Amino acid sequence: MGFMHIAVLTNEFEPAIIGGLGIVATNLAEALRARGHTLLVITTGSSPKISDQEHAGMRVIRFPHGSEYHSRMHQRLYAEPILHYLRYLSDWPDIIHVHSLQADRLAIAMRDKCSARIVYTCHSLVSNEGLHKSSFRHMEIRQRHFMEQADMIVAPSNWLAMVLMAHRPATRDKIHVIPNGVKPHSISVLDRPRRPAQLLFAGRLIRQKGVAETIAAVADLKNIDRNVHLDIIGNGSMKYMRELKSQTNRLKVSGRVRFLGQCTHHTVLQHMRDAGVVIMPSRNESFGLVALEAMAVGTPLVSTQAGGLRDFVDSDTAVVIASPTRETISRAVAEVWANSGRTRKRQRSAFERALRYTWKVTASQYEAVMEGADPSTPTQ
Repeated sequence: MGFMHIAVLTNEFEPAIIGGLGIVATNLAEALRARGHTLLVITTGSSPKISDQEHAGMRVIRFPHGSEYHSRMHQRLYAEPILHYLRYLSDWPDIIHVHSLQADRLAIAMRDKCSARIVYTCHSLVSNEGLHKSSFRHMEIRQRHFMEQADMIVAPSNWLAMVLMAHRPATRDKIHVIPNGVKPHSISVLDRPRRPAQLLFAGRLIRQKGVAETIAAVADLKNIDRNVHLDIIGNGSMKYMRELKSQTNRLKVSGRVRFLGQCTHHTVLQHMRDAGVVIMPSRNESFGLVALEAMAVGTPLVSTQAGGLRDFVDSDTAVVIASPTRETISRAVAEVWANSGRTRKRQRSAFERALRYTWKVTASQYEAVMEGADPSTPTQ
């Protein structure tokens, strides 16, 4: 295997992470660098000036939001000014790895300049987001066009790969499945003291994530354990946030539910390690990184098997709920509490399964795709 020079194009990168996309982009880039590749990361930043830093084989350039380099309105990194900034780049990439549609035109312009291959990690299908604003319809068109332009497309789950093939059959031959990863932990996390009555939800606050049903379940669970509390990490629209907070008042659980807003990935993992149960009641997930991270830190999991979750979540690793309702969630959490022996077995099984999904393994599979090989037989 030869070492590659990889350009990573993403709208999120540590420490400016909003969700799973940024976690994947950051950890995968670090894992590829650890395997000897050099990386150029092009992303956005909140500073009014360009930040350009290099350390140990990774150069990270952050272009300001809402500037000549980036449009907030059109959700796009502008190719021409960025290529002008890069005009003195001595080593152009072999691979252009795109995580975000904001970099679609930039990726194509870079390929035209240096003849690199484009690898597009499709974290989700825009048309599956259930949003109907004109801007999202425009993003659907952009995504369809970019999938046609990409040399290789990576889906993080078998479910998403099948969805992509169904929606974009012309791209079938260039779609590969490579699961996301987690950082491995010591088995000692299974013995970590936890607060059983402390529940945790982490994710975008949108209807398909089941957060309203989780709040409703707290109203039932307080009759089983008066110490029950729910922490909610993540943000949503102002309208939906008002609905959720109104719900906590109506159900008289406002003192038991904390809205913690957007937190750093490190903080999310801290909350996971302390929680008694992580709840993943999604109706639709392209992968479900929160569930895998809960498994990796040994926290009991209540989850659906929606979408990509089915690849690694089952009754051996979690209390599985068929659909997210107040009743199914409350019964599942009560089962975690009531059957400590079964819960302990699930924690161990979940931890052992998560060890199959490390960033080192993920990076080796990406190497295979980038070199035109079969990712199911990754390099070591």
